Amino acid sequence: MTSPLRRAALLLGLVGILVGTVVVATPAWARASDGQIARRTLITVTDLPGTWTSTPPDQAATTRAEKIAKTIPACKDYLAFTRANTRVVHADSRTFSLGGAELSNSASVYPNVAAANRSMRSLGGFDVAQCLTSTFQKVVDQGLAADPTTRGQVAATVKLEPVSDVPTSLGDDIVAYAGGMTLTLPDGSQQNQILGFIAVRFGRLIDGFTFSAPTGVDVQDPLQAALASSVGRAKDALAP
Repeated sequence: MTSPLRRAALLLGLVGILVGTVVVATPAWARASDGQIARRTLITVTDLPGTWTSTPPDQAATTRAEKIAKTIPACKDYLAFTRANTRVVHADSRTFSLGGAELSNSASVYPNVAAANRSMRSLGGFDVAQCLTSTFQKVVDQGLAADPTTRGQVAATVKLEPVSDVPTSLGDDIVAYAGGMTLTLPDGSQQNQILGFIAVRFGRLIDGFTFSAPTGVDVQDPLQAALASSVGRAKDALAP
């Protein structure tokens, strides 16, 4: 049986909510190499230590999250970011899992540095943390209420906050959010899940990483390894 914590984590569909997007068509301005640059930025199983399994990105989560976000006043900047990502060259990695931890990334190639910088400013808006918190909260609440095994029995509390102490050497600009989800079970016990997102811009590309793990399960070392590999390949691909 899937645990309540695992079920709630699956409901979040993290990559879809934070960095995934549905691109309508390849933009007319796109260069022939932009798709290759985006794909080269995506993490693969060889970037991760240990034996990770993977599943395709959940595009349904993207649609579900954006529908909820549109009802939340604090999501103006976040929605500006997601709209910008529908008009660029974009690629989503598979979602990698090991021991309850999950890790994925998404690459967006913009027409120029100025456009990518504007998108990062939207993602770093003062109300985005509240937007993400409210969106996650509603996604989990709706999912738990729809499942007869958790309806009225499991309560969830989600909180994300901006993170400022991230390595600035990774790229030209970085925006990060981290926090967690706490589930309170019928017997009063609690289960906790770490949630986080890091977006790195270098030049006209934005590389977004999403991660989650139950408390006590290490996701930082795999995240650092994946970041280093992805960022390195993207910088090489963008080099003149």
